[in-house]
Amino acid sequence: KRRAGITKLMGTWLTSRPEFGSRRVFACMHPSGVLRREFFKSKFQFAIQQFANIVKEKTSDIKTDYRLVTTPSLFREAIADIKAAPVVAWDIENSGGFNPHDGGQILCIGFSTRPGKSWVFPIRHPQMVVKGVQKILNALKEILESPLPKKVPHNGKYERKWMLYHGMDPRMDFDTMIAAYLLDENGPMGLGPLACAICQAPAWKDTIDWSKGIPPLRILWLRNAIDTDYTLRLYHAERKRINAIPELARLMKFLMLPAANLLAEVELQGMAIDRDRLNKRAIICESEKWKSEQRLSKHLKGAKIGEDKKGRRVVIDPDFGTMPINWNSTKFLGWFLYKHLGLPLLELTKTGKAGTREAVLLQLKRKHKAVGQLVEYREWQGRQSKFINSWM
Repeated sequence: KRRAGITKLMGTWLTSRPEFGSRRVFACMHPSGVLRREFFKSKFQFAIQQFANIVKEKTSDIKTDYRLVTTPSLFREAIADIKAAPVVAWDIENSGGFNPHDGGQILCIGFSTRPGKSWVFPIRHPQMVVKGVQKILNALKEILESPLPKKVPHNGKYERKWMLYHGMDPRMDFDTMIAAYLLDENGPMGLGPLACAICQAPAWKDTIDWSKGIPPLRILWLRNAIDTDYTLRLYHAERKRINAIPELARLMKFLMLPAANLLAEVELQGMAIDRDRLNKRAIICESEKWKSEQRLSKHLKGAKIGEDKKGRRVVIDPDFGTMPINWNSTKFLGWFLYKHLGLPLLELTKTGKAGTREAVLLQLKRKHKAVGQLVEYREWQGRQSKFINSWM
C-alpha cells in the first residue's frame, strides 16, 4: 500500500497488498530517477548499501549487552557506568505524540555507554509500576546537566523539549542527525537508514506500530536500547568525518547545536496567537485568493474546457492531455504560460519541465498581465498554506 512518495519511503520496509502476497518489500527509487535528479544520489547509495547488508546478512559483530534497570542494585550499577563513560548516547520513548503538552508521558529513557552496551530506565510505562520515579529522574537530571560525560542524542531537539517540560536542562555536545545533515544535506537523516548503512545494523525502526497504542514494555525497552546503542556507534563514525573538516566542526559547535537547544525551548514555550484576529485574516486570505483565481480564469478564454469524472473543471489539450485547472500545478502552469499565452520559455527544471518559479515569473511579468495576477495568487496561497493554516 502506497503511503507516501518514493523519496520519503526510500530505504524503508513495507508490506505489499494482499493480492501481491503481502510480501515484505524494500522501497527504493529506480536508478533512472537518480540520474535525472543528482541530489538523490546519496539517499540511493545509502539505500543500496542498506539492502546489500541485509541480503548478505552482514551485521555488526559487536556483542550486545542491553539491560532493563529493575532493581536498586542494577540502578546503582547503571548510574556508575554512565558517569564513568567519556561519552554517552541517550534517547527517550514517550507516549502522547510529539508534544509534551498533549498529556504524554516519558515511558523509558535509554543510555549507551559503549558500542553494544545500553541501560534502559523504565519511568511511566503502564505495564510496570516503578517506585521512586523521582529519584531516578533526579539522578538522570544530574547526568544530563553535567559537563561529563558528553551527551549525544539523535535529533536532540526532540529529547530536550521533553526534558525541559519535566524540569531538566540537558546538555547536547553532539547530535548524530545534525552531523548527518552537515556531512550530506541530501542524504538520509533517520537513525535507522544511517545505522544500517554505516554501522551494519539490522533493520529495526519499523518494528513498532504506535497506532495500536503504547507497545508492550518487553518490545519498547529493547527498541530504546537499540536506538541508543546505534546512536553511539554512529557518533564515533560521524565525529571523525566532522572533525576532519574544521569548518563543519565549528558550524556544529557554534551554530547548529546552540540553534537546536534554543529551538527546543521555543517549541516548548509556543507563541501567543490572537484567535479572533487570525480568523479574520483567514477569511480575508481565502477571499483574496478566490478573487485571484477568478481573474486568472478569465485568461482561459479560447481553451477547451470540460469536466472530469470527479466533477472538476479541466483543460483538454492534444499535447498536454487532460489537466485539472489547478494554479498550483507545474504542468498546468507550463501549459498556461508557454502554450496558451505563448510567452517565451526562459528556463527548464532539472527534470526538463518548463520553469515556473518566482524568478521566472518576475521576468515575464511585463509581457502579460496574467503573470502579475499569478504572482499575486501565489502570495495569497503562500500566506494561507505557510502561516494561516498552520496556526489555525
